[in-house]
Amino acid sequence: MFNQFATPETQVQNAIGADVPLRWVGRPAQGLLFRTGDLLMIPFSLLWGGFAIFWESTAISDGGPIFFRLWGIPFVLIGLYMIAGRFIVDAYLRAHTTYAIGDHAIYFVRDGLANGVSTLAASALTPVQMQLGANGRGTIIFADSAIRFFNYSASWRMTTAPDYAFESIPDVQKVYEMINSIR
Repeated sequence: MFNQFATPETQVQNAIGADVPLRWVGRPAQGLLFRTGDLLMIPFSLLWGGFAIFWESTAISDGGPIFFRLWGIPFVLIGLYMIAGRFIVDAYLRAHTTYAIGDHAIYFVRDGLANGVSTLAASALTPVQMQLGANGRGTIIFADSAIRFFNYSASWRMTTAPDYAFESIPDVQKVYEMINSIR
């Protein structure tokens, strides 16, 4: 269960067990986060949402058939999610995510509504890629290029958080070297 007052180390130890030694524990950047894919997704979502709202308002104001009035509702909801909702969901997921490196594995711990633990054994780690950002923050991706293309780089995803990555963490170079040392 989520405890907002627990340290990230305590949250990870509660999730994976107190007997697992940890080398590093960190959290992704908090709050609103824009990614490269948003350069395309934001204009597309504004066009989608704008057209859906126009359709729905026209159908209602002109007294269109009930089918047309109902038909536009899902498209308006999808548009609103693409415009703003995905950023809210993304911020919530990052606020409830903690990353950890142990002696023999890396851990992705989520609490809250997306409760769970994912583990990648050090022996099974695929080539690791580091993307350096501003102020020493960056992202470490744990997947081969095919998985990255479909799960991380694709700008049309409905969720913005990457799979199998330590996203927007501080001291990314130090963490990258630590991961390579356990591989």
